[in-house]
Amino acid sequence: MKFFSEGFTSRSYFNICKQIVCGSYKEQVEKYNFSFNFSDENEMNAWTSLLDNGSDYLVVNVGTLIELFSLTKTTFGQKDCFESIGIAKNENNSGVKGFFDEKNCNLYFTGTPKDSVRERASTCAALFAFRFIGTHELGHILNGHTSYLKKMYMNSKIGMRNEKITRCDAYCLDRRTLEMDADAAAATASIDNVIMLYHNEFDEFLSTLFKKKEEIFGLWSFAICSVFMLFESLMTTTYNKNGYYLPNKARFYMAMGSAYETAKEYVNYDIVPELKENKAMIVKEVFYGIEQAEKIFLKKGFAFSWIKDFFEESELYIEYSDEVLCNWDNNLENKLEKYARTPLYNKDKMGAVFEQLKRIHDSGRL
Repeated sequence: MKFFSEGFTSRSYFNICKQIVCGSYKEQVEKYNFSFNFSDENEMNAWTSLLDNGSDYLVVNVGTLIELFSLTKTTFGQKDCFESIGIAKNENNSGVKGFFDEKNCNLYFTGTPKDSVRERASTCAALFAFRFIGTHELGHILNGHTSYLKKMYMNSKIGMRNEKITRCDAYCLDRRTLEMDADAAAATASIDNVIMLYHNEFDEFLSTLFKKKEEIFGLWSFAICSVFMLFESLMTTTYNKNGYYLPNKARFYMAMGSAYETAKEYVNYDIVPELKENKAMIVKEVFYGIEQAEKIFLKKGFAFSWIKDFFEESELYIEYSDEVLCNWDNNLENKLEKYARTPLYNKDKMGAVFEQLKRIHDSGRL
């Protein structure tokens, strides 16, 4: 396994993804004590830890970028996916694979959407997905998870998948709870990013991709759903009290719930008025994006029906949520040493944050 954090061009996917992670970390801490690296591993995974010298450490496998960009390029290379973006009828329905050129420190792909607008949309979707993964891992650092695990269990390393389970029930429950907190942090950060794009930058960027700006929420929901569907396609998950992760489908629902509650506060405090004005259209686009994820994974041989399952299995996911929230409230919250706090959604705490945002907005500085 080799690690690297340089050697690529400023316009490469590596540099863009590095800037997303390092920039997000820098925004949250007063003292920058962070090391970010890519690993040449082909597996889709990322992990973080607290080093003995006190430095925060985060690694993303090259395979993660390959999976994300290959999927989005494949999606927008289909005639029947996101048909309103660009000229979909000219696409050739081809699948795209990627590989890492270690010598030139670059990623190459076997194809790309023929339409230039759809190619840009595919890149935007992949970066939405990467932002979620990157801020999920940062959530483990910034919300004090790594320092807690190092103190309590003598091992601060937290990976996204494929960790060998050798710990006690209490550790496993703590890990499931911390994963939900990291998902909540990522969901909050990603929906904040999309809302600000929707509110501030449509004329400069989004108008080149979408006929109506609400479509950005469909691209966003597709990206977040695709992260969890990719993990599910690589390894099927079921509930296990001795496991570190809840089922991917449950995690996706809960992450979307955190994003929804965050967006709702933007509406409640009238920070972005057009969210309320166009709520029905935005919700429609969110479900459309999930449908597009289901469609492309069906083409890959995975018959996911997560929208249908959400309505039929909601009570089960409430049980999962109750388990981790109870452990959060009664055990973890007050034990975490943290730089920043993005809790499993707490209305009182988030309300205070949005009151501050409202004041900033009204002063014309947002």
